[in-house]
Amino acid sequence: LRVANAPIVDVFALSPEQLAMVCFYDLSSAMVVVSQRDMSNMKKLMLQDYKERTMVAKIAWQLGYNPKLANRLRRITANTLVIWGKDDQLVPVAHAEAYCKAITGAKLELLDECGHMPPIEKAEQVVELIRDFTKEQA
Repeated sequence: LRVANAPIVDVFALSPEQLAMVCFYDLSSAMVVVSQRDMSNMKKLMLQDYKERTMVAKIAWQLGYNPKLANRLRRITANTLVIWGKDDQLVPVAHAEAYCKAITGAKLELLDECGHMPPIEKAEQVVELIRDFTKEQA
């Protein structure tokens, strides 16, 4: 979505270190992602990062948003839970609010001291929110 006065950070302009700083509220959480990679071979790690960014660029590097998305979101009839980090520096909270506004009846849960990666930074809280939400829908 395009949200006025809430630009999304250009991930292609950031070094891997800067990207980690933008994605995580607590950089120690980033170690979960880094530790899953083969740190013994930095060249391999850099190549993997390049491949991942290239794939994102192929998918999303046009307008930076889909002008048709807002109308498509309005068609969603399923109960929807949007989980977002309050401290997301990559995609501002205004985007979460825009998604909830576009999806009728969507519920927004903002997580304190959490960046762009709630499933990593606040895994237990995310699981609990999803569990509670699905119970409410049953």
